[in-house]
Order: sequence, then structure tokens, then C-alpha cells
Amino acid sequence: MPALQVGLRGTVFHAEADWLGEPDQAYFCLCYGQADLQGGNGEELMPLSARYHTAVVVIGDEHNTVIQPLDLVATHDDPGIKRIIELGNVPHEMSWLRL
Repeated sequence: MPALQVGLRGTVFHAEADWLGEPDQAYFCLCYGQADLQGGNGEELMPLSARYHTAVVVIGDEHNTVIQPLDLVATHDDPGIKRIIELGNVPHEMSWLRL
């Protein structure tokens, strides 16, 4: 499984390990905000910024990680994100949601 560390700042994201049944792939969508992606070896791979859903596929393992842009939003949507934010009972920016 690829190793990925994410630094968050006022951010919403969705992540899945073993994406599409592949143990060496992970799906990461930065739905809103900023994140710094690093590989398992600590190598800085990519800073991300999104105003509305920026998705990538992470491929590799703890020694070698590659990030590929992806032009789709998979397995999550804005109404689901809104429900999770509301369950958290913490004020959060939601004006970017397209409901």
C-alpha cells in the first residue's frame, strides 16, 4: 500500500486505501483547502490547493511513491460532505459546496 502523509489547513478531504482493489494504490481527493503530500520516506511530493475537488491517485509503497492527477471525483459527494461537517458540530466553511 502506498504511504502518504497529509498536512491539513482548514481543509476537507476524502481518501481511500487499496483503491479499486489494488493494494499499491490509494485515492485522495482534496475537496477544499490546502494539503502538503509527502511519500512514506518523507520526500515532499506535491503541495495541493483546491477550491473544489482536486483528486489524485497515489501509487507505490513506503519506499517509492508516485502521484498522478485524476479527472474524476469518486465515491463521495457534496451532500455527504455536508452531513459529515454537520455531525462534527464544529463550524466549518461550506460555501464551496455545490448542493
